[in-house]
Amino acid sequence: MQKFNPLIIRNCDEITKALGQLHELYALDSYSLNFDILEIKTFNPDTQEEITTYDTNDNLRQKFDISVRDRTESEHKIFLELALDRYNTKLTLTFKKGMTLSLDETFLETLYNELLRNFATQKIFIDTTESNNFKTGIIENLKNAIQRIIENPTQSTVLEKNESFEILRSSYIPRLESKTYFHPKILWEQQNQTNIEFASYAVVRDELVLEVLAPCSGESGRDLLGDYHEVNIKQDNKQLAEIVFDEKIFRKEQINDGVGFYALTTGYVSFNDNKLSMLDSQNLTEINIRTTGHLLGGKEKATYVNITCSNPQDDAVGQGIILEAGNVDIVGCIGEKAKILANNIKIHGQTHQRSYIQAHTCEIDFHKGSVQSEELKIQQCELGNIDAGNVKIDEVSGGNIHAKNITINKLHSNTKLYVSQTLDIALLDGGGNEIYISPSAYFEDRKKIDEDTQFMQECVEKINRLIESLNKDNTKIKQAKPIIKQLRSIIEKNNQLNQPIDKRMTKAVAEYIMLVRHANFLKHRILQIQESAKTCNRELKNIDENLKNATINCHSKWNNHNEIFYDYLFPKGRDMMSLENEEECSIGIDKNTLKLTKF
Repeated sequence: MQKFNPLIIRNCDEITKALGQLHELYALDSYSLNFDILEIKTFNPDTQEEITTYDTNDNLRQKFDISVRDRTESEHKIFLELALDRYNTKLTLTFKKGMTLSLDETFLETLYNELLRNFATQKIFIDTTESNNFKTGIIENLKNAIQRIIENPTQSTVLEKNESFEILRSSYIPRLESKTYFHPKILWEQQNQTNIEFASYAVVRDELVLEVLAPCSGESGRDLLGDYHEVNIKQDNKQLAEIVFDEKIFRKEQINDGVGFYALTTGYVSFNDNKLSMLDSQNLTEINIRTTGHLLGGKEKATYVNITCSNPQDDAVGQGIILEAGNVDIVGCIGEKAKILANNIKIHGQTHQRSYIQAHTCEIDFHKGSVQSEELKIQQCELGNIDAGNVKIDEVSGGNIHAKNITINKLHSNTKLYVSQTLDIALLDGGGNEIYISPSAYFEDRKKIDEDTQFMQECVEKINRLIESLNKDNTKIKQAKPIIKQLRSIIEKNNQLNQPIDKRMTKAVAEYIMLVRHANFLKHRILQIQESAKTCNRELKNIDENLKNATINCHSKWNNHNEIFYDYLFPKGRDMMSLENEEECSIGIDKNTLKLTKF
């Protein structure tokens, strides 16, 4: 494999950005490159003057001289994650699942260097003063943490789960009033990059739900990003907020400088006016903004929601409600703009035409809205939108159905069906239907086609950019080659005669060698990207080839006028067949002519 020639960057204060630009320039995969820190320079951000001692209260920033190189195999196996607290005073290090831990001195040194690189990229201030002994403290913290994690100190251990601990704390302690943190809400909003009013959030047994921090007078100092904070110390008289909660549902414990409330069971919790509550999600008659609010975050936590509406014709899930759960069982209807996201869903009622359902397995009595599911059963579908892996429908009229396999007992009129493997119709009782044998009928294939198509376009752009750079290098190499040949001859003669060699000549030859290596690196990258594009192309061809086995089976007459289309990728094209009052028959594809055929 052609190696990346090390590249030195001076006075770099945006290392992540610099590495990203190199990855982009040479069309490299993310994390292909790593770097070594050659020098750390500390300066005052206001005056931009370099500082060697930190005996002032100024804010501090750092720049780095780094040598960028290929990431080594051992570095690829180090899975770290750093997280600052909200005040930049405490840094938590997480060893990710799958990482191998050891107390070997060589491993600890490698781990420290990788951690230092993470500090630099995330702009964690690195204290370089001799009196601080920064490195010794970090390695000691690493040793203590690893000793707590691994069972046998003499052997390496592969982590079966994430392990987190505090690796660094600042001298600055913020002055804090007593404050509450409703963790499920905070986590959901971070993951979804939005906030929603009137909601309860899913929790599991023993999960920390609410944290109430005690007031803190604080202490002046510098945070972990290098900013100095002056704290005016004064007496705090505020006490911890009194939380109303049910001891049968939540457990209260002393944690850190406050108290924490843990769930004793799985469910949906809310926190309002210092009252912590849990919703009984298994015995609901309806959910709407007025009574329950949204139920969020339950899909990953395997919550169970049962809603039985007193009148099955009414909305069990109200207008605009978002319901996220592991398993959902509903008797009643789904309101306008309602959204249900779950692993398994059963709806004994009707979905509004502007509702959205997403699940792995789903059953619906009367469907009018939009649904995406791997396994789907519907009794009656009217003008609904379906996106599925395998779908079985008793009766359908109008709408759009995309699926890998479709089984319909009774098909009426004006429906668009997109299928990639089999369509089986027991009774065709209408006309004006359009049936498409399409590689993008199945949503997973559609996603793959879009991703591969975009990837190949990006490959073309990368290759063109690399070829442009390669052409420039080749031009320089061609121009310099005769001169370098002469210089080498002179250097060889001088060596034989033990005569001094002009440093300018050796420098010119060295630069030429680096230029040739760079050109070879570019050639290797072009070949790698071409192979990646070929792999994507093969994947698309496999999808297209499998499509040729698709069949449409109708076990009744083809009443009225219906049309069948076959869309293929290689070569891109379409065939079409019209059926009007035809006898019972099946439709397939002639693999040689790429034409639809009856059999």
